[in-house]
Parts: sequence; C-alpha cells; structure tokens
Amino acid sequence: MIVIGTRESRHVLDLFQRYSRLTGKAVYHWEPERGLKRVGVDHIPIPKTERGCDALDYIRSSKHFGVYVMDQFAPELQTEPNQQRLRAIATGGGAQTVVVLDSEPFLPESLDGLVIQVRHARSQPRLRQGRWVME
Repeated sequence: MIVIGTRESRHVLDLFQRYSRLTGKAVYHWEPERGLKRVGVDHIPIPKTERGCDALDYIRSSKHFGVYVMDQFAPELQTEPNQQRLRAIATGGGAQTVVVLDSEPFLPESLDGLVIQVRHARSQPRLRQGRWVME
C-alpha cells in the first residue's frame, strides 16, 4: 500500500494513466460516490464500488494484477473495518496495490509497516547563479 500526500491528485492520476498506457497494466481510479473505474475506460464503472468498503472488498476479491488509486480516501482509513480490509489486501499475497491520494492523508497506526508514505509536489525550475535548477 502506498499513501501519497498531494494537492495535485489529478497530476498524480495522469502519471498512473501514463504508466498504464506504457505497460498495459490495469490501473483503477476510485472517487467517493463515483466508485471504481478503469483508467482509460472511464465510461464503464465497476458496479457496487461507490462506497469505500465495497471498493476494498472488490479489490480483495480480485485475482488479477491491478493498481487501485483511491482519491480522497483518507476519511475511509479512519474506520477499523476498512483498516482490516486494507491489512487483508496488503498481507494477502495478491497482485493488488492500493494507492491512497489525499492532500492531508491520515495514516492509522494499525497499518504501520504495511504502508509506504510519499509526499508529492511538483517543483518549479528556478534560476540560481545563472543556471536553471529544480528545487
């Protein structure tokens, strides 16, 4: 499981879409009340995945590789049943990777050791001493 703290979730999702296009690997996107959709095939929603708990159950039952980008999912991480679902996905040995995107991600202690946490921010080039540098 990966938790990405970002204020630019659209940009991060675009990067995952590029990954999917270049590799042919399945990437899914979840939004509250909209459910899961496969990136690149947004017009076909996955039924009964609008609620976070239902989306996690779907992910856990999947037998296929998939990256599941969960947008604005931090509130869902606060419930113990969803934490249990995520633990089951993370330790189940399956080929699913859950990626949580949120501007201020909440990471419960019960998921310590199962999560990689990353902070995303696009840097802007700056001119320093006559050279363009990324900060």
